[in-house]
Amino acid sequence: MINLNLAREKGLSQRTISKINSLQYDRDVYYKIMEVFEPDSDEFKLALEHWRTVQSQLQLLWGFEVNSGWWKEWELPHCKCAKQDNEILYPKYFVSSSNCPIHGKSSNKSLYTNGDSY
Repeated sequence: MINLNLAREKGLSQRTISKINSLQYDRDVYYKIMEVFEPDSDEFKLALEHWRTVQSQLQLLWGFEVNSGWWKEWELPHCKCAKQDNEILYPKYFVSSSNCPIHGKSSNKSLYTNGDSY
């Protein structure tokens, strides 16, 4: 659900608000796809890629800089990164786990500050 107070504060047009609503729906669909498929599957990887693209598009539509440091990826399905640690450290740091199928050894997202991106 869109934050209408923030939308008014930012002076977003009705068209932009509609795009945001549509992208939020798409983001939720990609999340559900990731819930169904294993992280090493092509379907999961494609859904994750699209989810990240949608996150970037949403930041742009809201008028924010694109910054992956604001995405709570530890909430994604199959993520094994420390949820409580990441909630405490958010948004300054992200701590990944080497056994995480999303952020583990093959990932370039491990520990970053909010100013960094991957």
